[in-house]
Amino acid sequence: MSDIITDWELQKRCDEAAAEIFEEFKEEHGADFDPADHLDDMRDRAHDEADGWDWTIYTHKALLICCHCNTDMGEEFLDDVGMPQEPTLASIASRIVYGEIRGRIEVALQELADDYEPPEIEEEGEA
Repeated sequence: MSDIITDWELQKRCDEAAAEIFEEFKEEHGADFDPADHLDDMRDRAHDEADGWDWTIYTHKALLICCHCNTDMGEEFLDDVGMPQEPTLASIASRIVYGEIRGRIEVALQELADDYEPPEIEEEGEA
């Protein structure tokens, strides 16, 4: 098995994470679920998700993502939050990858929210 992490693989995993987060919130809030009301909380979950991934934690994997994937969102994140206090290659790569993963999950969550159509509620007497 190759150690290379492709952009496709990264995007697929981020999309899956977003779908899981979205479904959890949908199940938790039932028929009254409106994604717009919960988008901030879902973004908080995106933070938790991205922060715990092995691709963020392990330097080798973070460097592989930096080498083989588009990291534009991660680099924008680094510009926004700044360099680590004592920057090392490892800490910079991990921060970029965290920002990239979080950004991709948030974009996917926004797309799911934009595309969401609540289920139609059947009125009494309708079959």
